Amino acid sequence: MIDIKSVRSDWEAVADNLARRGVARENVEQLFQLDEAWRSLTVQVEELRARQNEANDSIAAASADEKGELITKMREVSKQLKEKESALEEIAKAREATWLKLPNIPAADVPDGGEGDYEILREGPTKVKERDFKIKSYLELGEGWLFNLTEAARVSGSGFTYITGDLARLQMGMVSWVFDMLDKVGFVPVIPPVLVSERTMANMGYLDHHGEEIYHLPQDGLYLVGTSEQSLGPMQVRKKQPASQLPKRYVGYSSCFRREAGSHGKDVRGLLRLHQFEKIEMFSFTTPEQSNAELEFLLKQQENIMTALELPYRVIKLAAKDLGAPSAKTYDIETWMPGEGRYRETHSTSTTTDYQARRLNIRVQDAAGTRPLHMLNGTALAMSRIFIALLENHQQTDGSINLPAALHPYLPFTKIDKH
Repeated sequence: MIDIKSVRSDWEAVADNLARRGVARENVEQLFQLDEAWRSLTVQVEELRARQNEANDSIAAASADEKGELITKMREVSKQLKEKESALEEIAKAREATWLKLPNIPAADVPDGGEGDYEILREGPTKVKERDFKIKSYLELGEGWLFNLTEAARVSGSGFTYITGDLARLQMGMVSWVFDMLDKVGFVPVIPPVLVSERTMANMGYLDHHGEEIYHLPQDGLYLVGTSEQSLGPMQVRKKQPASQLPKRYVGYSSCFRREAGSHGKDVRGLLRLHQFEKIEMFSFTTPEQSNAELEFLLKQQENIMTALELPYRVIKLAAKDLGAPSAKTYDIETWMPGEGRYRETHSTSTTTDYQARRLNIRVQDAAGTRPLHMLNGTALAMSRIFIALLENHQQTDGSINLPAALHPYLPFTKIDKH
């Protein structure tokens, strides 16, 4: 959630910033008004409780003749207190509900606009290759052999696949490779839970926004994660972190689950939009002062991975209306997909500033005291999408796939060859 102090000091400035994300001005004004009412009622309740305590002390010390009048007064105070406490409870619920629905405030350098208004920052060192043969799509190259969408559809329905043979070995090799790469720069490897409680998912900021994407097990009160960020972030819930021990960096590998609501007819066949896929995710806890540098650091790790995989890519900065609700700024890496002749998103890295940390009560402690720390996340590899990029960009005339040299020590083969 956003810092309520910023709303109190200048709600109109907050409304102007959130308008860049498409948030209606009256939503911020409503929070301001509810907060004002909540603060006023809180003071009144505290004053009545103090009067009640004073009355109790007076009754205990009073003579028999005085007690009757004092008890009458105390009952009136108790009646007023009960009414104010009830009103405060209702205002507190409305205030929190309104507060939780507001997304994070976008960083000043985030472009205005929506999905098509991103800013292209740079292209990677690997350029798009000119081919002297007809490019095959990854579906032509691998369906029924490296992955099987047809069989998975019979078993689970559309949006699922079997990853088989060399592609399964490739996936496990890439996990070890990325873990080794990130271990050298201070990431702790984690295999996190893929089921989290309702409170956990809400505190990460995903139930108030995009909840339709999340698989829910109502009988158990649990949610399947759409990214391991959702279970990595709460690892430090209600903890204070000494500033000297930050940043803390984790890399998680897990299955991820997304309903892909609203994507009907849009890339529904194939590996691009699966309901279940595997992903390696980076996550960092850091101080507000280190936050911007840490975001660039995560992006650098992504670019190192892409360069080693010898894949052509570009880095873009998302516009305000295209940000996820917890994000203040997001970079995407888009990889060239020869089968489509276009760039597709394969990586994303974001700073959520103190938005998630405030919900989770994760704080940094230094000489100045305690305050919410900053939390950041970034894709290391989303397996199904990186498979598309590898198969299509490294295909050969005979349909085999030459694999990048960086992966060779982690695999029993250097190329994927059907024959």
